[in-house]
Amino acid sequence: MVTLIRLTRVLALLALAVFVVSLIMGLAGPEAGPLEKIVSLVVIAGCVAAAAKVSSIALAAKRKFHHY
Repeated sequence: MVTLIRLTRVLALLALAVFVVSLIMGLAGPEAGPLEKIVSLVVIAGCVAAAAKVSSIALAAKRKFHHY
């Protein structure tokens, strides 16, 4: 069960990382307007917060199932 939790955490963080990289690439484009850049930065900050939440949830689940 702990291995499944670790795998799920890694896959979730990888998906968030790919999403953040694609947003950063969109920010670098000259066709992105100021509003689009602000929205992208807010979404990137949300992804970082989501990654932290995924890690804390995975750690709590790992502690719960590791004792058994």
